[in-house]
Amino acid sequence: MVKKAALAEVLSKIMWGGDYNLEDVEIYYVHRGAPDDYEIMYGTEIKEVEGGFIIRVDGTYIPMHRVFLVKYGNEILYENRGKMPPSFV
Repeated sequence: MVKKAALAEVLSKIMWGGDYNLEDVEIYYVHRGAPDDYEIMYGTEIKEVEGGFIIRVDGTYIPMHRVFLVKYGNEILYENRGKMPPSFV
């Protein structure tokens, strides 16, 4: 399992670190009922990170405990295989 840093720290660096092109950031999270039980959002869709949630620009709250992978291009910034849906593995 690649857990280079805590998820909140990774998201903070993405949002406010200035080193990332948000269009190239992919956040994979468990979404029961979606095809294959997960969805992907892009860094450009993040409005803010607050109180254990990622808040999307459309107002949707994504609990951080559902995030299992954060990628920047081909680089894995955060991974939690224990949260990955079986269809993803």
